[in-house]
Amino acid sequence: MAESTDQDAVARVYDRYAVSEYERLDRSLLNRAEFALTADLLDEYVVRPGAEVLDAAAGPGRYAEYLLDKGCRVGLSDLSAESLRLFEERVRSDAVLFCRTGSATDLGWLAPESFDAVLLMGPLYHLVTHDERLAALREARRVLRPGGILVAAYISPYRNLVEAVEAGDLREVERLSGGGPTMHLGMQQYRGWPGAAQEALSEAGFEVLRTRNLQGLAARLSPETIEGQEPEEFFAMLRATCELPDLLGATLHFVCVARVAQNPAR
Repeated sequence: MAESTDQDAVARVYDRYAVSEYERLDRSLLNRAEFALTADLLDEYVVRPGAEVLDAAAGPGRYAEYLLDKGCRVGLSDLSAESLRLFEERVRSDAVLFCRTGSATDLGWLAPESFDAVLLMGPLYHLVTHDERLAALREARRVLRPGGILVAAYISPYRNLVEAVEAGDLREVERLSGGGPTMHLGMQQYRGWPGAAQEALSEAGFEVLRTRNLQGLAARLSPETIEGQEPEEFFAMLRATCELPDLLGATLHFVCVARVAQNPAR
């Protein structure tokens, strides 16, 4: 059983790499695909003038900035004070509701049913135990209005599993087949499969509307092959395959869109 998450360690890593994290989604065509395919879902399910959105674990605020530009009102929280400082230095808008340090597992300072949408674009792969991830999902549900939308990002074990097969590491193959933590930048990160994510969302009182992989068939292509693609054609190819049920976990990242359930499962 995994130990509980060292959230102080996560904060230190993102304080150190705040600038790099802001730049990450522009660093390569594959990273740009991650942003573009997520933005599709934000446009469809979240964006409307005046929508009040909580970006919990916002990092340096790339998605918050996108939503502000689309006319939403956004509150940001994150473990990393440096990430939020960079956001406040970069973005000046009366539509920013707040920037506050804190964990997605404890949003007790926010009133129930106070947001139209919540983004969890990092917590569910930084929180390494099921109970912690469930706490973040339940907090998101608590602060969402009836029918509110959750957009939640996950990291798949797919690439790590392929690497374990390449290395001939049967024990690691067996472990990652069920999902689990791996190490990145000196901190644990949780890798989970779409089926487990969907089950946890249901357990937390959500109805899953969409699951989309963000890199899919490109996850195992070489950087040289990817960078040789024409961007819009590349994104179109990913969009054509990103919601095929049999390929949802064959990716680096995937996103679930869910709605507060009217009759949540018990």
